[in-house]
Amino acid sequence: MTDANETPRSEPDDALGWHDAVALADALRSGATTPSELTEAAIARIEGGDDVTNAVILRRFDAARAEADAIEPGSAPFAGVPMLVKDLGAAMAGEPTYLGTRVLKEIDHRAEVDSFLVRRLRAAGFVIL
Repeated sequence: MTDANETPRSEPDDALGWHDAVALADALRSGATTPSELTEAAIARIEGGDDVTNAVILRRFDAARAEADAIEPGSAPFAGVPMLVKDLGAAMAGEPTYLGTRVLKEIDHRAEVDSFLVRRLRAAGFVIL
């Protein structure tokens, strides 16, 4: 139900819909969709709107596609569900980590290891875009 002042949202025409991670994990386990379909839908949404928002500074789409292709739905609670992480405490090994500071960007600082958060997200089966 929508608030009287709220504009109703139309359902997106992709595998993600407006579903949360729990619903997407259920859809994956039931075979209604695949990790690759969800990952491609997430990438398409980012590419379709990020030129305006510039919200995604690290695009690891090829790596995410490879991870999605390799993951078995049901092998972890959220196996195959795509997600983004913020560059504040969610360092990924080998990836740029600037923590919102210019000096780290200027030296192209890269994380040596996955942060605790990223390790837990990967263990839960999320595909990090």
